[in-house]
Amino acid sequence: MARDDPPIRLADEAAFRLERLTVTPSTRQVAWADERRTLEPRVMQVLVVLWRAGGAVVSRDELIQRCWGGRVVGDNAINRIIFMLRQLGAETGAFSLVTVTKVGYRLVESAGAEAAPDMAGRPAGRRRFFVAGVLALIAIGLLAWWWVGRSAGQNGRVEVAPIEARQSDPELQRLSAAVGDSIVQVLTRSGVDTVPEGGGQAARGAAELRVTGSVDRQGQQLVVNTQVLDRKSGLVLASLQFTRPAASARGLADQAGLGLAAGLTCALSDRKQSRRPLNPSVFSLYLNTCDAVAREGNPQRMLESARRLVAAAPDLAAGHALYGIAQGNAASVMSHAPTDAEALRRGARQSAARALELDPRTPKAYVALANSYAAGGDWIERERNYLKAREIDPDLNPGRVSHIFLLREVGRLREALEMTEQVMASGDPRTLSNALTPAIFINAELGDLGRARKLLAELEQADPERAGGVGWMLASNWEEPDAALARLRALGPHGDYSPRTFACVETFLRELPRRQASHARGLPAACDGVSGERRLQMLAREGDLDGAYAEAANVFGSSSGYAGLLFFPTMKAFRADPRFIPLTRRLGLLDYWSRSGKWPDFCAEPDLPYNCRRAGVGASVSVAPTVHNLGLAPAGDSRAGGR
Repeated sequence: MARDDPPIRLADEAAFRLERLTVTPSTRQVAWADERRTLEPRVMQVLVVLWRAGGAVVSRDELIQRCWGGRVVGDNAINRIIFMLRQLGAETGAFSLVTVTKVGYRLVESAGAEAAPDMAGRPAGRRRFFVAGVLALIAIGLLAWWWVGRSAGQNGRVEVAPIEARQSDPELQRLSAAVGDSIVQVLTRSGVDTVPEGGGQAARGAAELRVTGSVDRQGQQLVVNTQVLDRKSGLVLASLQFTRPAASARGLADQAGLGLAAGLTCALSDRKQSRRPLNPSVFSLYLNTCDAVAREGNPQRMLESARRLVAAAPDLAAGHALYGIAQGNAASVMSHAPTDAEALRRGARQSAARALELDPRTPKAYVALANSYAAGGDWIERERNYLKAREIDPDLNPGRVSHIFLLREVGRLREALEMTEQVMASGDPRTLSNALTPAIFINAELGDLGRARKLLAELEQADPERAGGVGWMLASNWEEPDAALARLRALGPHGDYSPRTFACVETFLRELPRRQASHARGLPAACDGVSGERRLQMLAREGDLDGAYAEAANVFGSSSGYAGLLFFPTMKAFRADPRFIPLTRRLGLLDYWSRSGKWPDFCAEPDLPYNCRRAGVGASVSVAPTVHNLGLAPAGDSRAGGR
């Protein structure tokens, strides 16, 4: 293949077969048995180049020339594509990729493949003989690896290689050292047996995994690339990338260390719990699924990675449990597609049931069951499953983070705060950043804005992008108008908070003192069209309780309303209104409190016109709320009673 060959144009490429795999470059689709998948354009280009080579080695430079148009790309970009192709080959059984150290890659079709054009000029019979020999060697190698893994055990020890600085830049040199230190420290704190640079040769030789990485500067961005490799086979198990503007470099090393450790800790702990070895290909799929779930990647990535995992390891209970969690997480962000969300929840319950059938003591299966219910109800069943998971594995912090969300929904804020602080104190990389966000909100919901701001400063260093959205919520929901306006104007419209929402909140906060003094009704015109939950909070905050209860009928007329907003400090007058207990009865909250014996914090507030426990006597079993059965129409001017 000539170095000046033109880049691959997928639209011009004819379809071809790789053993049982039909490859159609023009549509980027591959098909086998009853499966069909669309590949990324770059993945398809690399597959075409390797197939065209007919088993010959293709150098990395040639891949860059044909697939990236000769542009300068980092090693991580190529490694990611090769990793994805290896996954495809392992899943379909149609081919494998062989790495020729310091040269490149070649594609090997599986036994029984149809003869491909012999680009290297070798006789077809000789090529088949060569392929058969290679496959035999691979089989022997895998058998040996399996036997060693069975006899010596997969120890989970990780060797951390020096992180390379790609440029002679003092800042990059410092960052590379900091990333390496962070990886070692976080893994060690998580209980992973780690061998840092300078560890003894015997210890390094016994390590199962190896972490490598590099840091680079791309324009105004700092980029950290990390890889996890199987030390025996050299297979790249996972490639992760972390980027941050150079102006906010502080905290990037810790973010990279936590991000890498989150997936590794998840995969290693689940493998240990399942008490069975995993071959490198399956462990790679597990590691990438853990990363997708732990770092809350896009729902499609979570689902696709988990689906491949259970296809490759159908008898792995922990894999089915992780697939169930991925389905539940994906359903939680699909309020725009309720039919699809419900299908995902059913799938989550089926995956959890399969996991428990394979191993009844799979804690994540109970987390998957709990997460398969939509927020806003089923609190008894959800909590029962969270507690069952914790009974099996008291250190399963991802399940505790989900439980924290439930406690906030039902008003048990002090318990939620205690659990959050326990998760944060554990230093568990799977949940450290995920626990920091609810810790900020819970402190604000309990009225401790000083603590909430301090934790927000920590989040700004650890994850600036997430901190922007959290800061927006803190300011718009809980801070006093002057402080809130200053923060919001510094942030501007952010993430999910559109210019329309920004204009509404800014106008409302600016007018709030006057609106409260004049007992204003309704909201400023700028707030037309914003979410019902936000309108409900603002109406209650300014003192228009009739308007707030009318809005509540819309917000909780479906299962999409977030019950936790009822326990915000700004909702105190709303809770003191006589209509509040009937609302909680219709939402099923009163039934939950009565049956569980766990009452919300607000029941201890002074001057309530009712007694929570007495109101709960004889509480009916909860029903799904609808606009018709909520019965929240305004009942006259109740502001005096609400005070």
